[in-house]
Amino acid sequence: MIKNIQTIYSENKKQRVTVFQREDGTFGFSEERFSEDELEMCWLPYSRNVSFFDTLETALHETSSRLDWII
Repeated sequence: MIKNIQTIYSENKKQRVTVFQREDGTFGFSEERFSEDELEMCWLPYSRNVSFFDTLETALHETSSRLDWII
């Protein structure tokens, strides 16, 4: 089971990244954007980034260095 560790939202709340931990102890993150299309109105995956990190600190560092909207 994947455990969500932290969700970080952009200033306008239209983008988010979720940092998670896998069962094997590795960490990763997924980026999503909110669609305001009237037939969607939901969070949609933004990138197909597959990430594997050995520590939470590395995962958090990589999210901020790879995603320029994180302050």
